[in-house]
Amino acid sequence: MKFYSKKKILITGVTGFKGAWLALILKLFGAQVFGIGIKKREYKFFNFLKLSSKIRFYNLNINNYKKLKEIIEKIQPDIIFHLASESLVVRCNFFPKKAITTNILGLTNLFLVLKDLDIKKKIIINVVTSDKCYEPNDKKSYNEDDSLGGFDVYSATKSCQEILSRSFYQSYFKEKKNYFFLTLRAGNVIGGGDYSPYRLLPDIIRSLNNKTRLNIRNPFATRPWQHIYDCLNGYLLACRYCFSHNINYSSWNFGPKKKSIQVLDILKILIRKNFIKKSNVLIKKNLVNESINLSLNSNKARRFLKWKTKFSYNQAITETFQVYNLIKNFSYNILLYKEINKRLYNYFFTRK
Repeated sequence: MKFYSKKKILITGVTGFKGAWLALILKLFGAQVFGIGIKKREYKFFNFLKLSSKIRFYNLNINNYKKLKEIIEKIQPDIIFHLASESLVVRCNFFPKKAITTNILGLTNLFLVLKDLDIKKKIIINVVTSDKCYEPNDKKSYNEDDSLGGFDVYSATKSCQEILSRSFYQSYFKEKKNYFFLTLRAGNVIGGGDYSPYRLLPDIIRSLNNKTRLNIRNPFATRPWQHIYDCLNGYLLACRYCFSHNINYSSWNFGPKKKSIQVLDILKILIRKNFIKKSNVLIKKNLVNESINLSLNSNKARRFLKWKTKFSYNQAITETFQVYNLIKNFSYNILLYKEINKRLYNYFFTRK
């Protein structure tokens, strides 16, 4: 908390699921939070919390070089968390050009701004990529040194973000010891407030709210599921650690200690907890070429950052549904903001 207190922190993609939660945490830690993002229909959580009035918010596309440069030059941030990406595998498959423009050219634009501004003070750039940046190998638990690659468009853009980050650092920033670059790779993240299409928990919530059948497209896929609090805690620990230990470039995996589990296993937990009914689940053919098995080796984060997932799979699902219920009961209400902050405080300051 002391590390982030009063620091000027810019979050790109702040209107998204991870971006909104990260802004809340950093506000709790006493940081000066600035956010760049675009408004989409599924970014309801950002609006429910009225975050645009609680941080300094700029409604801006990451590819607007001129405006982006003006904002960064004005803010002079200590830390940047770059989350402005198209994060949905299915949508990237349907709209590949848009995915490439946002994920690859958008990140390039940010790096060019930083290069052209030539900032003199210490600055940390955290690039959030994905566990899907690795060359697919169904039998492997990926570690940070494994080959990058991807068979679908989303995975390809994420591996490109990793390559771009390293190449820009090596070409333009390596000799400037005030720049710190991190790439952060996490597995499938769940938590209340996510309303994106083509994601398991949001699809379940929509099915329950609309009283419709639940369509599951990839029941046998295994993923390193984890809660949003656990994931963002890892990002924050890595950022602080690299700055404190003068590590100018590094990559970090964040996934659960227990092995990845199948979508079917998640459904079984939900059925057992009476969140959903088995009779309401419909298995549909998956039209996207996705990796079946994904597993992350997070030993590096556990060893150096002392990071761990504080929630079990059962606890993560329970917390997720409780927050969705809070949103349903307190939408556009100051009580929602207070209740969310109470849960974050309990996680960061009381949960072991």
